[in-house]
Amino acid sequence: MAREEVVQAASAYLAEVGELRQALEQLRDRAGELADGWDRRDDSLRYAGHPVGWAAEQLASPLADLSTAAARLRAVIDVLGDPTRCGVPWPVCRHCPGVGLSSSGGDAWCPRCGRGWPQVEVEPCPWPIAATVTDQHGGQVRWCASHAASATERLIGASVRFDDEVGEGSA
Repeated sequence: MAREEVVQAASAYLAEVGELRQALEQLRDRAGELADGWDRRDDSLRYAGHPVGWAAEQLASPLADLSTAAARLRAVIDVLGDPTRCGVPWPVCRHCPGVGLSSSGGDAWCPRCGRGWPQVEVEPCPWPIAATVTDQHGGQVRWCASHAASATERLIGASVRFDDEVGEGSA
């Protein structure tokens, strides 16, 4: 998909995720109100009402997941909507050219230098475009310096021209 198409799709999904999140928040709030007002004077009623409170509590997890999805969609829109940013969908360290980031639990870090970021801030790649990568068939993409640094190892027959080389960019 072209970057513009991805941004359009992400914008549409973001709106849908927002609507779904709002509906779940209303459901959680209503279940919580019902659980808080439950008549507990009788053991049978108290026992019957426990699942309502449990259901209200369990809605916290999908709400957090939807918040994560919304943050990721906003990152896609921000990065891919800016033609000066790389946008490759796997994160790399800006300080260690060509080194992919490791990630877990929403955090990403460089296995070489140890620098870290929230994963949503580095995926897709937010670093500025700094090179043109040409594949063996002549297709070209614009990537950041770190992604471009490993292009010849990752793409068969690829060549890389950094913007600071003679004839490209600002020399």
